[in-house]
Amino acid sequence: MASDEIQALKLALSAASSRGAPHRTSYFIASSDDEWVVYVEASLSFRISQSTGMLIPDDQRLDAAEALSIARAYAVDHQLRWEPAFSLEPTRSGWRVGARQSQFGGQLSIEVCSDGRVLEHRVNPK
Repeated sequence: MASDEIQALKLALSAASSRGAPHRTSYFIASSDDEWVVYVEASLSFRISQSTGMLIPDDQRLDAAEALSIARAYAVDHQLRWEPAFSLEPTRSGWRVGARQSQFGGQLSIEVCSDGRVLEHRVNPK
């Protein structure tokens, strides 16, 4: 069975979870020599409201694999170049998904909201 970037991320998420890695962290996915390499930043972070001083719960309903899938569909629908390498970074509103991260110019960034909507996309000019 062929594996795409989303399947590779799902497998890495499962493996990382079994090793105690946090669910909402940054990911970087690259393709090299017929392998997907998924880097999981295993740092722990907390969000605290400046106005209340209270811990902000991480109640995001959208996981990294879902965000990557939504971003890929959006890129295809809008005829944007979707090529490895990929990055996923949790944001306040959901996920920032990047494609073409190792290229010189032309990097794609898609903001996916926690409810599954794409908020915007940007392409770094060459």
